[in-house]
Amino acid sequence: MWHALISQVDGGQTWAGRLLEAAATLVAAAVLLAVIGAAGRRTRAALLKRAEAAPGAPAAHARAAITAVSLLGSLGRWLVILLAVLGMLACLGVNVLPTLAGVGFVGIAVAFGAQSLVKDLVTGLFVLLEGQYAVGEYVSLNGIFGQVASLSLRTTALDTPDGKRQFFTNGSITAVTVWAEPLTWYELTVPTATAEQAAELAGPLTRLAEELRGIYPERLLEIGAAQAYGEELAAGVRLAVAVRPGCEWLATEELVGRAKGLLEAREIAAVGGLLPVARAGKAG
Repeated sequence: MWHALISQVDGGQTWAGRLLEAAATLVAAAVLLAVIGAAGRRTRAALLKRAEAAPGAPAAHARAAITAVSLLGSLGRWLVILLAVLGMLACLGVNVLPTLAGVGFVGIAVAFGAQSLVKDLVTGLFVLLEGQYAVGEYVSLNGIFGQVASLSLRTTALDTPDGKRQFFTNGSITAVTVWAEPLTWYELTVPTATAEQAAELAGPLTRLAEELRGIYPERLLEIGAAQAYGEELAAGVRLAVAVRPGCEWLATEELVGRAKGLLEAREIAAVGGLLPVARAGKAG
């Protein structure tokens, strides 16, 4: 249509006509890219809302669909860009077919220093085909934790707990860890000699955990009230805490060390000299 219109106006032979036709091709490509981007964003938002409303298998299916939409959108954008470049070259009078036959796509990519781009695309393709992770899942990429916001052939976008969105080229990702949930529960057990000591320790232990949460608000996410227990042969306090994946040291080292200091400050000794210990596996 554009070619026929411009041919009527200017014969399609002058440089002005060729530039006008190339500009029209560029505008059409920009419109198509905008339409693909808007459709992809709306579809992903709807699927993500469905995933949040229906946990379990439906949520997993919705996340897989989001990933498929991202893949189709990425392929569509690359196809539009490729066709736009070829169309503009043709509009400017470049004979595209001999150029492609003589140089080839691989030669063009190497000539423009796009080896890393090819690596990103190939790696992204394998990530999508193998289903290593999907949009909406909680992952650690190269040691950085966050929720996958988008996934394309070239890049992965991660929303991190500090409110930032970080982009990784797929070829640069060397270490991947996937979590089913955005947090990990730990149960801290502080043994005491008597049930009375356990009851005395419950409140201060809860306040100690709250202070630690104030220092690491983005890493120590939730705290349950400490519960004293007194059994026939044992007594103590249990405290449930939830930490961000990758921050397990807060429960197993930092919180344990502070609990030990609390025992020493109150001169409370556990039977047998047992130390506070935090173990994973507490369900919220």
